[in-house]
Amino acid sequence: MNSSKLSYQANDVCIIGYGCVLPDAPTPEQYWKNLNEGHSALSEVPPTRWDTEAHFDPNHQDSGKTYANQGCFVSDEIITAIETRVGITHKQTTRLNLMALESCRQALDVLNTDEISTSKIDIILGCMAADESIAHRALSRECKKTLRQLAKEKPLGWEHASATIDAYLRNHIPVENNEEDVVVNTSVLHHIKKHFDIKGEAALIDAACASSLAAIDNAVSRLQSGQCDIALSGGIEGDLGASTFALFCSVGAHSKTRCYPFDKKSSGLVQGEGAVIFVLQRLEDALSQNKKVYGIIKGCGSSSDGRCSSLFSPSVPGQILAFQRAYRAAGNTPPDYIECHGTGTSIGDTTELTSLSKFFSKSNITIGSSKAYIGHTKGAAGAAGLLKCLLAMEHREIPPSHYFENLKEPVKTIHVNREVFKLPEKNHLLRMGVSSFGFGNINYHLILDEFSQHSSI
Repeated sequence: MNSSKLSYQANDVCIIGYGCVLPDAPTPEQYWKNLNEGHSALSEVPPTRWDTEAHFDPNHQDSGKTYANQGCFVSDEIITAIETRVGITHKQTTRLNLMALESCRQALDVLNTDEISTSKIDIILGCMAADESIAHRALSRECKKTLRQLAKEKPLGWEHASATIDAYLRNHIPVENNEEDVVVNTSVLHHIKKHFDIKGEAALIDAACASSLAAIDNAVSRLQSGQCDIALSGGIEGDLGASTFALFCSVGAHSKTRCYPFDKKSSGLVQGEGAVIFVLQRLEDALSQNKKVYGIIKGCGSSSDGRCSSLFSPSVPGQILAFQRAYRAAGNTPPDYIECHGTGTSIGDTTELTSLSKFFSKSNITIGSSKAYIGHTKGAAGAAGLLKCLLAMEHREIPPSHYFENLKEPVKTIHVNREVFKLPEKNHLLRMGVSSFGFGNINYHLILDEFSQHSSI
């Protein structure tokens, strides 16, 4: 993109801070390192999460079970380190709350205590599902009712049944401390406001796998309308329970091995979890306060597919409509790179490649997807892609897709880089796109522009 084509306005919204907790990546720096090295966080389900013997069936003869027992998990070691920093244990709250708190702590490092206490800071986060422990806690209550009933009635074999239930609870259900703070999904907002003394409005947005971009789009609107001065926005995901595996397996979308976005060998998605949170501010305010500007959110286009065949069937026209709305608002200059939705499913990747090739038919576009390394983080997926683009702008290079061999569909204008892709030098201001598509055929495409201190607003 030629710098002369870029223009800035006072109410453009920029990113002045960011933080993350992702699989094998408790910081943005580690996330960037892992992307460059092609490090996959894939592992078998940790025994502390759920019992594979009870839920795993590799032959999928039981439709209520999962044929996949691998995912990209935020390790217990990372969670323990977060507990120490924030002074709360996972048995007092949830893993989701802890990951969100740590991501906020990293992001808010750009603001001092006075700025946090006196600014009107809104919290708008994408979140697709409740932390899996909330369902576990409900199960624990029901199991304990059953134990009490068994103790009263003492039917044949009740001692063995009681011992089995009691052992499961000890191994898989968190201790129910401070349950009033974690009984609902929005408890994460309570914890963030309480921990950082934030007094603005707060909300969670569920647009399925597009939740984080939907939240950022909403936060941008609130900043531009003057409803807040600063926004904490992004996405969070802490549900890697057995039921989510069973759901994706029921429609044949889950891979038994790795996820290989856009590659012929890919057999489906792999799930991930984590939190990615940004500090957003109007550009004029950021510059007047001497904040470092990491990038400008120049546009965000969204659409739904209208009539469609099913909840899980994306459409080319719907995705193209989101592209059209995004680039109409931001100027029609094509991006230097697109971080795609790229889940690794056959229908999803094919549809996305087709929509990209049709919309960008006159441009050569390099694409990629971090889901190959951190899994599909669902409610946090778009935010993870946006963070990758921010880091790529800062380092002026696109990390290689080490796993990639052959494009699923032969498309001349779309490329996946297998080597580090060096971006042009500073006289060329960068533009990147981020796509995130959700169940129910919800489409979001966000445009991120590089900011130059030498340009005026």
